[in-house]
Amino acid sequence: MLNLKAAGLAVVTIFAAGSAYAACDAAAIVEECKAKLESGYSVLNTYELTSEAGKTLMVEDDNVMTSRMSYQVAICGPAADSTEFALETSTRKPVLSNKSGDAMQAMTTFKPERMSVYYLVFKGPEGAETCGAAVVGVKK
Repeated sequence: MLNLKAAGLAVVTIFAAGSAYAACDAAAIVEECKAKLESGYSVLNTYELTSEAGKTLMVEDDNVMTSRMSYQVAICGPAADSTEFALETSTRKPVLSNKSGDAMQAMTTFKPERMSVYYLVFKGPEGAETCGAAVVGVKK
């Protein structure tokens, strides 16, 4: 009887250990994040920022951006305080980051110098479980 209780406890422990990641509803966080864009910004792209414990979040996307537009990136959910965002040129030269010292800004607004391909790079902490979303908005 004792062995059955121990086996049952082990199963509960295994399910509980994986429940935080399983409970991540990044799609719902994307919807909440859209509302955080400032007035006048339309949604250009959305990103689900999730990774399991032991893996590192890394999301990259390329976009053609123009100097005639203003762009805003909002990072939301539990990952907002630990996800670094970087904007890189087509030659992978860093242009800006949301990192300020050890802190991450959840909202970043920028206007590119010229029309070009830019890379949006989102990176989470090394090996940490991550749950969040990002929304990129554009305004004329």
